Amino acid sequence: MPNGIRNDATIESHDADVHLKSVNVSSVELHPFEETYLIDAQELQAFRPTINDLLYGNKKVIKKTKDETRVNSIRSPKYGTFDGVFLRCIISIWGAILFLRMGWLSGVAGIGLGSIIVLISTLISIITSLSMSAISTNGLMKGGGAYFVVSRSLGPKFGAVIGILFSLAAAVSVTLHTLGFVETLMSILPGKYVTGTIYWDQILYSLITITLLIIIAANGVEWVIKLNYILFLAMFVPLLFVIIGSFFITEPGTVTSYTAKTFSENWTPSFPIEHLPKGLGEQMFGMALVSPGFFTAFAVFFPAVTGIFAGLNISGDLKDSQKSVPIGALVDAPRIFQAVCLDNLFPSLRILGKGFGKSNEPIYSYALCWLVSSICLFLGDLNPVSALATQFYLVPYVVINYACYKLSTSHSSGWRPSFKYYHPLVSLTGSIICVICMILIDWFTFALSIIIGIIVYSIIEKLNPHVAWGSIGETMIYNDAWKDLLRLGHKAHHVKNFKPQFLVLCRDIEKSHDIIKFAHELNYKACGAVIIGNVLIGNFNDKKKEICDLSKQCYYFHDGVECIISRVVSPTLREGAQVMFQVSGLGAIRPNILFLKFLSGGEATPYELKAEYVNLIRDSFELSFGVLVTRNLTKYNAIQGKKIIDVYWIYDDGGLTPLLAYSLHCSVKNSMIRVFTLVDNDNDLDDKKRRMVHLMEMLRIPSEVIACKLPGPPIDESSDNFVEQKSVYINEVVEVMKEVILNTYWIFRTLKIRH
Repeated sequence: MPNGIRNDATIESHDADVHLKSVNVSSVELHPFEETYLIDAQELQAFRPTINDLLYGNKKVIKKTKDETRVNSIRSPKYGTFDGVFLRCIISIWGAILFLRMGWLSGVAGIGLGSIIVLISTLISIITSLSMSAISTNGLMKGGGAYFVVSRSLGPKFGAVIGILFSLAAAVSVTLHTLGFVETLMSILPGKYVTGTIYWDQILYSLITITLLIIIAANGVEWVIKLNYILFLAMFVPLLFVIIGSFFITEPGTVTSYTAKTFSENWTPSFPIEHLPKGLGEQMFGMALVSPGFFTAFAVFFPAVTGIFAGLNISGDLKDSQKSVPIGALVDAPRIFQAVCLDNLFPSLRILGKGFGKSNEPIYSYALCWLVSSICLFLGDLNPVSALATQFYLVPYVVINYACYKLSTSHSSGWRPSFKYYHPLVSLTGSIICVICMILIDWFTFALSIIIGIIVYSIIEKLNPHVAWGSIGETMIYNDAWKDLLRLGHKAHHVKNFKPQFLVLCRDIEKSHDIIKFAHELNYKACGAVIIGNVLIGNFNDKKKEICDLSKQCYYFHDGVECIISRVVSPTLREGAQVMFQVSGLGAIRPNILFLKFLSGGEATPYELKAEYVNLIRDSFELSFGVLVTRNLTKYNAIQGKKIIDVYWIYDDGGLTPLLAYSLHCSVKNSMIRVFTLVDNDNDLDDKKRRMVHLMEMLRIPSEVIACKLPGPPIDESSDNFVEQKSVYINEVVEVMKEVILNTYWIFRTLKIRH
């Protein structure tokens, strides 16, 4: 039976209505069972054959065990579109702003500007709803609301920012609705104050209300869903009576019903500047980008339309989130904050996401929400709290719309939302409108939101959580890398843009860290490519399993060194290197310098190995590769204090040698460069040194130039050492290399002894 299709009666019976859906009826296809993919890899082998099984036959069968227990332990969501989304959205919209500030809005802004405020707010929310619906139907939707939507789209950094800011917005929203309730309550209570002042009475009643609400919510979402039915009726019936009653005049001089005179008198705005709420920027610094008026009224009203997202916060508890969420959606502070904590983006905060009871209620998150909401009570009035909530809500709106735009334009094969009624340009427009509104409402809270976002983003970037969510960032990096690689092909190569790009040849990567690290240091300044050429000696058929096991290890990250691995199977090192010369790299990013370890072993090294090594170097020269041979890197790493980088300018090599020395100088602290140049006689010593100093200045390489007279016969110590080495190697070296080795050895040995 194919993987992902189960024949368990237990599974089919628990959600039979979903199984009976026709493909022609629903545009949202049935998801594969998640529990199927929770089974251990070893158990999967029992019914999912590997490639080797298909090629060579199934050699072993592992019996399936214990997965039924795990499947039955997974609790299925139980809330639908009406109770899980629609009721929550309607109740959030029919809140304090609608009942207590809608009349205020029409009074100060007039019917004309008031209608524009309502239309702009609704437009922003509708655009964001379309964007969010597209994202939420592009895969399985779990708990976390806006945080889940953004984190799985833009990655953990943006997801954490939205999770924190949306949690703050939801907590401030609790304060908003609580103050609205208390404001109404105090208007019908007797005039005597419990604490002696209206301000502290309001704080007292609000704290009691928030505490009761937190207790109800902490008992589980099921209690909240049941309470929503009662609240819905309690608000729907009065609204219905208000609409009906507006057609009847019972007391002349109070309600005029619908007349042209009343309409014209209330059409124009009348902003009472002294009574409008001031932004924090104006209160603290006496500076506002615009005078109090239109955008002040907009900030007070906007939270009324955020209720369209009130279902997404329990997305993990919905039967079919892909169907229910597009009808309405978002936010509840403890649930979102719990999702952030459980993703372990902030390890120290994970305890706050711990769930309790059968509904996995985030008690600690509820407590944090209570604390934030209680602090916001001290703002003292509905209007400034509403303006603050607006700013915190608009930030996630910006990111959700931007995420939809980037996903739609990323050309990602994984972007296939079931919800089709969206457009990337509409989402981008919604994001821009939100940013403009945030700036004009209050520059200080806008800056505060950005600062909070930057801090959270920086923390996540430093923690670097290892998550694989398939975010848009990976797709964008791939797209940009591919486009840039193709763009390089259209550019004419110039010598000043030359980059040394190393092919580090090795058999065992684990034993070659010293040469890999040195190649990285040597290429530090130029930022050229470092490709590890890993040659696996042997027969291809015998090495296939090893190749498959290593195929995913195409990058090398160790001790701050980052490079790419290229592997090939070959009978000999030379033949493997010949393949590497031809196929390593991609486009303009191809190696041009072969990086080798010095062939050690002395007399015990077989002649065939020595010949292969020399021929490998010759192949490199014939293919226009530079060659760099390293030796005694362990001694190099052990050097303490000031390090001296010696460059032997035997002949003009085009400047590659001093360029590599300069790159090494930039990566090694407390180092200096010495350049040795040779002259035939003492008369040319000063002139040759002066010309070399001038050359180094033109190359902009800081160095000390030392001019040396070319020695005649070798000094005794150098000669004795050469005779000793000659007896070992001279008869075995390829004839074409004899003269080069002899001359270079004499010169290097003499210079080393003298300096």
